[in-house]
Amino acid sequence: MKKLGYIIKVTKQTQAKEGLNYTLEARRVSPEAVLVSMEIPREGKLKDMSRVTLSIRPLLPPSRSGPVSYSPLVSAPLLTTESKKGIWSVSFQLASELAERCSIDLLIPKTFEYFSYAVELKEYITDRQ
Repeated sequence: MKKLGYIIKVTKQTQAKEGLNYTLEARRVSPEAVLVSMEIPREGKLKDMSRVTLSIRPLLPPSRSGPVSYSPLVSAPLLTTESKKGIWSVSFQLASELAERCSIDLLIPKTFEYFSYAVELKEYITDRQ
């Protein structure tokens, strides 16, 4: 069976290595809520980005045999606004427990397939200041 696309997991530590220029803030504003805002310049690897989605993964046990294949519990497009400089912005709020399992997916269409950067939200979460 042929794959229809590729997903690259991105963490705070691997963002620069992947050459991705975005700004992501996730602030825990209460024990129950995290406010998220992201700015994504459509340049470099993200110049052909066509969609931004939110995915919530199920809790899975660690795998010793490599990556685990899963279908998200929730996958939904996020509303984006575009500045005059071509920067896409998204913002949303979600429950703290869901933020730990959330990724923001930056989708880039390719001929007959897709390519996606799955930005793991949990490493970007800071407490309210």
